[in-house]
Amino acid sequence: MAQDPYLQVENNTGLLVQQGGDTTLTSANLSIFSNLDIRDPEEVTFDVFRPPKHGFLCFNDGDCDTAKGADAIKSFTQRDLVEGRLAYRHDGSQELSDWFNVTARAGEKSTDRRVDRGRREVQVDVGVLVKIYLESHQREPTVISNRPVVVPEGQNVSISREHLEVVHEDSQPSEIIFTVQSPPALGFLQRSSPFNQHQIVHREQQFSQGIREQQMTFTQNDVNQGLIVYHQQATGCTNDSVLLEATNGVTKVGPIELEIDIIPILLPLQVSDLMLDEGSSLPLTSDIIKVANHHFSGMNFLYQVLVPPRHGHLEHSRIPGMPITAFTHTEVEREYISYIHDGSDTQADNFTIVANQTEISKHSLPCTVHISITPVNDESPVVTNNRGLKVWVGSVTEITLEDLSAEDPDTSSEGLEFVVTPPSNGHLALKSAPSRHILNFTQSHIQSGQLVFVHSGALTGGFHFQVNDGVNFAPRQIFSTTARSLVLTLQRNHPMEVYPGSVTLISEQELQVVTNGDSDNRRNHSVVFAVTTPPKLGRLLRRMPDNSTQNISTFTQSMVNDGVILYEQNKPETVGWSAVDSFSFTVSSPPAFLPPNTFTLLISFLANKHHDNPQHNTRLLNNAGAVVAEGGRVTIDRSKLDASNLLRKVPEPRRKDTHIQYRVVSLPQHGVLSIRGYNITRDTPDFTQITLNKFGVTYVHDDSETTSDSFTFQAWVAPLDRSSSSSLSSSSSSSTSLSASSSSAPYSFSPLYSASSSSFSSPGTASRPQIKDGLVVTETFNITVTPVNDQPPLIRSRSPSMKVVIGERVILGPDYLQVEDHDTPPEELHYLVISKPNNGYLTLGERPEPVTSFTQYDVNHGRLHFTQQGEASTGVIYFNVTDGHHRPLYKLFSLEVIKPSVSIVNNTGLSLVQGRTAVVLSTTQLAAQTNGRSQANITYTVTTHPRHGRIVINDQEVATFCHEDLQFGRVVYHMTDLSESEDMFQISVSASSPGVDYGNVTAQTVEVTVRPLVYLREPVRVPSGIAVKLGKAMIDASELARISRADPVFEVLSPPKHGKLVKMTYDPNRASEVLKSFTFRDVVQGRVAIEESLSDGDNQLHGNKTALTTARGHTPARPLNDSFIFLVKAGTVQPAKGELHFTIFPHHQMRHGASGLSKEDGASHKRATTRLPTHNKTTSGGGRVSGRGGSTTQSGTEVGLHPHILSHKNHNRTQHRSRPHSRWGNHTRGGSHGGRSASPAEGAGGHTQQPHSPPDKHGPMIHPDNHPVHFEVVPRPASDPLLIILPLLACLLLIIILVVLILVFRHRKEKQARLRLIQELAAVALPPEDSPYLGRPERSMAMPSVVVTPLGPASCPASPKIQLMPKRRRQSLAPGMTFWGPIDPDGRGGHGNIRVGANNERDNAICRNVPPAVTAGFKTSVRARSPTLKHNQYWV
Repeated sequence: MAQDPYLQVENNTGLLVQQGGDTTLTSANLSIFSNLDIRDPEEVTFDVFRPPKHGFLCFNDGDCDTAKGADAIKSFTQRDLVEGRLAYRHDGSQELSDWFNVTARAGEKSTDRRVDRGRREVQVDVGVLVKIYLESHQREPTVISNRPVVVPEGQNVSISREHLEVVHEDSQPSEIIFTVQSPPALGFLQRSSPFNQHQIVHREQQFSQGIREQQMTFTQNDVNQGLIVYHQQATGCTNDSVLLEATNGVTKVGPIELEIDIIPILLPLQVSDLMLDEGSSLPLTSDIIKVANHHFSGMNFLYQVLVPPRHGHLEHSRIPGMPITAFTHTEVEREYISYIHDGSDTQADNFTIVANQTEISKHSLPCTVHISITPVNDESPVVTNNRGLKVWVGSVTEITLEDLSAEDPDTSSEGLEFVVTPPSNGHLALKSAPSRHILNFTQSHIQSGQLVFVHSGALTGGFHFQVNDGVNFAPRQIFSTTARSLVLTLQRNHPMEVYPGSVTLISEQELQVVTNGDSDNRRNHSVVFAVTTPPKLGRLLRRMPDNSTQNISTFTQSMVNDGVILYEQNKPETVGWSAVDSFSFTVSSPPAFLPPNTFTLLISFLANKHHDNPQHNTRLLNNAGAVVAEGGRVTIDRSKLDASNLLRKVPEPRRKDTHIQYRVVSLPQHGVLSIRGYNITRDTPDFTQITLNKFGVTYVHDDSETTSDSFTFQAWVAPLDRSSSSSLSSSSSSSTSLSASSSSAPYSFSPLYSASSSSFSSPGTASRPQIKDGLVVTETFNITVTPVNDQPPLIRSRSPSMKVVIGERVILGPDYLQVEDHDTPPEELHYLVISKPNNGYLTLGERPEPVTSFTQYDVNHGRLHFTQQGEASTGVIYFNVTDGHHRPLYKLFSLEVIKPSVSIVNNTGLSLVQGRTAVVLSTTQLAAQTNGRSQANITYTVTTHPRHGRIVINDQEVATFCHEDLQFGRVVYHMTDLSESEDMFQISVSASSPGVDYGNVTAQTVEVTVRPLVYLREPVRVPSGIAVKLGKAMIDASELARISRADPVFEVLSPPKHGKLVKMTYDPNRASEVLKSFTFRDVVQGRVAIEESLSDGDNQLHGNKTALTTARGHTPARPLNDSFIFLVKAGTVQPAKGELHFTIFPHHQMRHGASGLSKEDGASHKRATTRLPTHNKTTSGGGRVSGRGGSTTQSGTEVGLHPHILSHKNHNRTQHRSRPHSRWGNHTRGGSHGGRSASPAEGAGGHTQQPHSPPDKHGPMIHPDNHPVHFEVVPRPASDPLLIILPLLACLLLIIILVVLILVFRHRKEKQARLRLIQELAAVALPPEDSPYLGRPERSMAMPSVVVTPLGPASCPASPKIQLMPKRRRQSLAPGMTFWGPIDPDGRGGHGNIRVGANNERDNAICRNVPPAVTAGFKTSVRARSPTLKHNQYWV
């Protein structure tokens, strides 16, 4: 490639010359480089166009010493520089710097080849600097100051002349240059500017961002001005250094090491490890715990123990035995603090401390002191297991840890030695030498499983042993050994069924031998079977791991359990229908042995277990199935179906008189069976084995897209004679009916189809075959259909097309491109693109290169992509599709390119429940989407922040958020100003995806409203002209009052259009007061009401051809919807706006209900009311339903009346006259009713309540959602609820006081009576019948008695006699007394008595004169003699 000629400066180092001296100027100081063909340095010339001022240039040839300024040269060549012939001489002036300028020229010499082109020449101007030094400059600069620089960790410090100063007698500070030879390791040096404040701020920003610009050279003047700054960066280090070299331009001094002392942020706490003996203590000294930094020397630190030691504790020497959690450095220096080990057998411990210094507000990182414990052998071994050993006679048994084991906390298993005496019934040995007797071993031998016991001799025995650790000994113990003989038991030896020619598994369910071993006898006995007589009709095999088999003559029980022992019946031709095979075997497990036994094998075609060969899943000789091509035919011959083995059930002499008969009981579903062109049907289902062998049965497939088919048949042995073959019997055990052939069929089988040309029964009759030897085999013949590609592919989409966004990459799925072919899988349906689209290209998977061929499998699995590229217009793909067998189908696929855009699809605003300050902003309130099909990143930017709140994510205010944040509910609106009821903010939405920009949507306003925490009933019906009390059932703010702890205030922002809100007054002469605000207490107390009225103008607003007429001739009127808007405030929660909707109905309609409407009018009225929906705004949790109100009369509009409807004062007298005479009327305030509620008819028209009658079946039905409500009608001022409640409360209070006084007085009287009675009973005793105290009552201190005076006409003539029930009653008479039944005033005592008990002798009394019916219920003991009862006395 041709280039323009150029000339460049290669070297220009300048010159250094002593004052008045000279120096040589060589090519090392000045040289030129060019791309010209310069072969001789003479071709490069230098012309001096500005000579030096304080010297001159001359040639260094000996005359330079005598030359003067007038003799200075004006030009020289590159060769002069190369050979060093040019020199500069200083004139000796005091100026210490000089320079000169030259012009370098170079050109190519003319040759014969370049004559035509001419000579090419280039030039360049060069300035050469000359520096002059004095003689004193050759002396080294002097280091005046080199002190450490102190800097706090993580901060920066300015290096001043107090830290570093190098001077020279004839050099200025700006001429002393420092070169950094080794930069600092924990920070970096930087030169700052003293004048440019912007540069300082920029450098601070760079430093905060981690941008390091290491300053490698600076001057002493920079140091003197404080411009060199050291920035400390690394943490955890206290020392740094910089290696410098200083020069005055002539001589150097160095290296100079500038030390940097870093004051750490954290105290540099250093700890050392401890080492002590087990159970001892060690003081903590300042060498173990210290703060190693001279900046903190002399300070007293407080050490806090964060993690105490686990196997010891720290204690103060003056408070021994008490662990401490903190100590000071002074206490450490005085060695007051010690670590005390707890003596446990542990080898390591640690504790963690942290240092604090409150005076300088510094602390250290936690440091852990590791403690090494030297074990002390002071623990004796302990035998943990000594269970003894149970072995088999003559066996060698391993002794495990469960049998014998010892532990020593301070000794390893190799150090625990067992010393034993010789066992009495065997010997101990190691597995490596079982015949060598040993008398000592270690715990390690037991753990490694090397110790064994060899039994010999007696059945019981043992040995003594003692365990020691070399110092301490455990008590001597005895290890017992017990031996018993091994017994083999043949637990299972069951005959096994085998199918002829199959390989059958011999499992443990058929053959099992067990031993008498248990969990204590752990020897693994190998039970060996030895075959003494092999089977004759087969052989025994063992399945190998590679699934091959080998002949065996011995096997073990474990092989049988593992399922690897097989019996192969390899001679099926010798079996017949059934046969018996067997093999003999012996069982041994030394020293046990079993005598020979025989295992029986039952070979039969009736065997049900066929493990290895699926062909033998049949009871016939052959039922292999058939394979047919789709729509083709196949002949079923004896190689596929053969039941001749059934003849083996028939004795040999009679076989010639029988044959095999087949009957098809279930025809194939996807094909037809035929014999020589005649179909087998339900009417002619029979054929014989002879016909099958000679002609075969042909199966013809119906060419459907199926892969399998089958038919079910029955086979049995039938006699050859006609009578026998035609005879049919009734049903046997088989559940499937067999249809006989019809003799009247349109055709009949020739004798070839049946050996005896048997006749058939009439068509459709079901019969059973005559079973020969009691066997009918029912099986299924399976037919496998090989698919044939005979259907061409079909494109389901009539006009396949897709819309794609500019630059988008979308998936072409089966929704857009679907080809169906029932006999071709999707991976074999190939598409070929004939004409590529001009607006993009197709790709497969993640591969970026375009493709022109793909399959339906790629389409179905989303592997086919279309990438829009190129023209932004509609393009088409012209393609064909084929299955490889049929002609291709050609189709056009349209691709319409649309402009990318993003739009808001959901902006319902935020709704904040009153009392809450935060609500989640999700996609249900705000969502945007793009018109593209690929996933796009949608970003929401808050352009106008909310004035009364903020948008936060994870409690951090944000200005942008993504669509994923909305989906996962991360965005939260938090209201901060609780004095407002609404808020708003604006957002802009943008979306993008790789290669696609969807634009943005701006100025989208999101409204934030506060929902009142008030339950508003819906629907509400208000009669016209009647004041309806606004009760708690209509508007309930109980929850708002609870959370705010204040009475909510409702301000009416917009009153009802057709009425007003009034304050309830019970003065008929006082006008109603229109309310602008009210409280929830007013609502609860019934002081707020709604007055609505319907006028003709209102009715005209709802013009309808259907008029409402009532039964009583009222003027037709239309219901209206109305509402009022309120603002509810409560305490410190936010205010909220709400709206209560209600429907105004004519008063006469609400009074008469549905009875006044005809069928047509009622339906019309219902249609009219359904066009007037009422929706009250309520809270999300407003599912509470007030249970206030009893039954009410329903109108024809199927809407329930609302509670607390007050009649207008013009109707008060009528209402009062029609009210029942009950004092309380029908008003109930607690939410329940004792009687019926007043109906609107009673409240408005004065009509009496009609008896309840069943509703007319043609009348309107009550809607299930309408809750029954209660109407409160106030006819006069005296009906104020307070006027009723206050007297009730006063009366109730008086009654309660009176009852309490009566109870107290009665209790005191009873208490006095009991005390008086006890005193009398204790002083008087009743005498017995023969007592000397005749005629006087006998008193006993052990048994109190009671004298009862009967209430008769004589004793109390004014008292009526009341016949008491014979039921047992218990009344309180006195402690220990019980009343049993009525009192007999006549003294007969026929039905009861009185019993008095005292302490433990209560059950010792018996009444002898009481009838048995009374005394039967008592458990008493008879006393020696009882006193005789006097007249009118009773036992108690």
